[in-house]
Amino acid sequence: KHKNEKGIIHTHTNKITNYIYSNIIDKRFTIRKDDITNEDILRIHKYKPNSILISPSLGFGVDLKDDLARFQIIIKLPFLPINSKRVKLLLEKDKDWYLMKMFVNLIQSCGRGVRSEKDYCVTYIMDSTLINILTRYSNNLPSYFIDRFV
Repeated sequence: KHKNEKGIIHTHTNKITNYIYSNIIDKRFTIRKDDITNEDILRIHKYKPNSILISPSLGFGVDLKDDLARFQIIIKLPFLPINSKRVKLLLEKDKDWYLMKMFVNLIQSCGRGVRSEKDYCVTYIMDSTLINILTRYSNNLPSYFIDRFV
């Protein structure tokens, strides 16, 4: 559907990133490997025709304005890792905190491809757990975010 457009696949984990890169052959993929930094892959993406970034770590602080991202795919909701002792402790104290942190990360990721009022980007969220969570928490989220869902 987006064969002549640039985009990004937000994977949230290195395991998912490596799985996609190892199992789907596509010359358009631009992925961070070994000693290549995020800045390096963003530079490559800018000049590579119809490039698709694949990364677990480009949800914050990245400006994919205009044609740099006309689509993005979020494979998995960006929950914090519960194998972290700190996160696990905070989750046990307050489940709402844990969900709200995920929503902050999700909203940030969704904003990577829409950088101005005239900019546009189609976002696909592949994680079906979002439907149940949105139903329960939509009143706690900004209307500009909720109104984007189709």
